[in-house]
Amino acid sequence: METLIFKLDRALVTALKRKEATAFEQLIAQHGAMLYWVALRLMGQQEEAEEVLQQILLTVYEKIHTFNERSTLTTWLYRIVVNTALMRLREKARRPEELEPLSAHFTEEGQHVREVADWALDPADAHLHQEALTLSGFAGSQSM
Repeated sequence: METLIFKLDRALVTALKRKEATAFEQLIAQHGAMLYWVALRLMGQQEEAEEVLQQILLTVYEKIHTFNERSTLTTWLYRIVVNTALMRLREKARRPEELEPLSAHFTEEGQHVREVADWALDPADAHLHQEALTLSGFAGSQSM
C-alpha cells in the first residue's frame, strides 16, 4: 500500500516533469529547507549554501526527466545537494585564491603608493594632518 507521502511525491514528480510552475514552488515549500540546511552544513557559509541551492534547483529543472522513481524524491534531491556541494568544494580547492601582488602597493623607489595612516595619531590630529596636506597642495598626490 502506498503511503500518502509517496503519493504526494509521485504527484509532485509528475508535475515537475511537466515543468509546471506551481510544482517548483511546491518543491521549494516541501524540500527547500532540507536542501538549504544540507548545503549550509557542507559549505559552511550562507552565501555558498545559497549558491548551491540555486544550482540544485537548476539541476532539478534540467534533469527531472532522468528521475526514474526507484528511490524517493527526497533521496534523489539529497544526492543532488551533496554532489553539487562537493563539486563546488573541489572546484574551490583546485582554484587558489588570487592575491593582489604586493609590488602593486609600492613605487619603484620602494615607497608606498598611498600614504599609510599613522595609527599613533588620534582622529583629531589625523584630521588636522590631512587638512594641512590639503592646504599645502600635497593632498592631491597623497591620501589617507
